[in-house]
Amino acid sequence: MDVSVEKGLELLSLNGSDASILESREIGRIIVEGYDTRLSPGVVESALRKFYSSCGEITDVYVRRDGRNENTLWHSTFVYFVGEGAVDKALQLNGNDVGGWEASAKAFPFQPRPYDFVIVRVEGFDTSLSETDIKSMLRELFLPYGKVKLIVVAEGSAVVSLFGDKAALKAPQLTGKVMGGRKIVVTRLTELGKSTLHRRPSHCCVYGGDTSSYKAKTTA
Repeated sequence: MDVSVEKGLELLSLNGSDASILESREIGRIIVEGYDTRLSPGVVESALRKFYSSCGEITDVYVRRDGRNENTLWHSTFVYFVGEGAVDKALQLNGNDVGGWEASAKAFPFQPRPYDFVIVRVEGFDTSLSETDIKSMLRELFLPYGKVKLIVVAEGSAVVSLFGDKAALKAPQLTGKVMGGRKIVVTRLTELGKSTLHRRPSHCCVYGGDTSSYKAKTTA
């Protein structure tokens, strides 16, 4: 089955002073469409930063390329704000000219219960097992922590999405458990709370590579 997993988000560190600052300020994000996908990422980013500058502090603009054609952009872009009412202000600009094209944005809210959804990478299991057996064992392993929404098995690892009460906090505790005769390592890929930056994917079909150089501030 052809499955594209584009939800891997890095784990982020946050010190107390950063947390207090962000908790007192509203974080929001939107998805913007309407631009010519033949434009360069830099042109689109610059135009969006200028266009939405009056709405609040723009912390990130993520312009993606179309995975099927590297010469064109994906039809939507993520814009992150910090500031009271920034998303509402941005949505009021829908239909306005951005420089030859009309902005069309919609809100992209964060999970209302951020600890109840998680995506993890599982490593260490016997990779000689069949994909069916691996998926079956993973479902059984994660069953006590919630409902398994998706499992993608790749070479040497698997990605599992899970929804359940505080699943994001509980799932990593499975590290060291034995599955199929071997101890596994469970790594959380999704962020905890709200982030001011959008996670950039690694260059593979199942995202979850090294993201140590990519840091953002978060708040629950």
